[in-house]
Amino acid sequence: MKKIVSSLLVIGLLFGGISAVSAEGMKEETVKQTKEEKAQHQLEKWQTKAAKLGIDQSGKTAEQLKSAIHEAKAEQREHADAKRSEKAAKWGIETTGKTKKEVKAALTEAKAEKAADKAVKKEEKAAKKATQAAKNEERAVKWGVDPIGKTAKQVKEEIQLKKTAMKAEKKAEKQAEKQEKKQEKKQEKKQEKKQEKKQAGKKQDV
Repeated sequence: MKKIVSSLLVIGLLFGGISAVSAEGMKEETVKQTKEEKAQHQLEKWQTKAAKLGIDQSGKTAEQLKSAIHEAKAEQREHADAKRSEKAAKWGIETTGKTKKEVKAALTEAKAEKAADKAVKKEEKAAKKATQAAKNEERAVKWGVDPIGKTAKQVKEEIQLKKTAMKAEKKAEKQAEKQEKKQEKKQEKKQEKKQEKKQAGKKQDV
């Protein structure tokens, strides 16, 4: 009886030991798989980031990709800083001792001021144009030119034509008047000569 119990005990311990070893092995395998999955996940993560930045991923580890991404981002920041400084210089903004946020705010303010100034100039131009249009219409009416559907240039040209025609007419009138006066003087001289002849004839008769 004791032998049977001892045998069972030995068999139990043996199976227990095998089960413990088997469980430990499974645990190690699971941990190994988890680490590999995590490493693969990290690699895929850095590959996705690298692709967005246009970095070649061929044969590179997660660490190499991470380093390349940091370098690319640093270059991007430098490029952005240089571009911001260039813009600031263009707008006459001093960047020394200012943060990126302050420079950006100063640029936004400068642009807003320029836009406001542009809007004011646009309004002034529109007002000037309206005043000029009113003056042109007034002149057109004065010279008997119909301004409807005509540009300021066309109205001006028509007025100029009328002015030229009027000047030519006045000149012709003056010349005609001058000619008329000339003829009148000739007639007067003829009459004077006739009178002188008559007077001379009367004296001879006496």
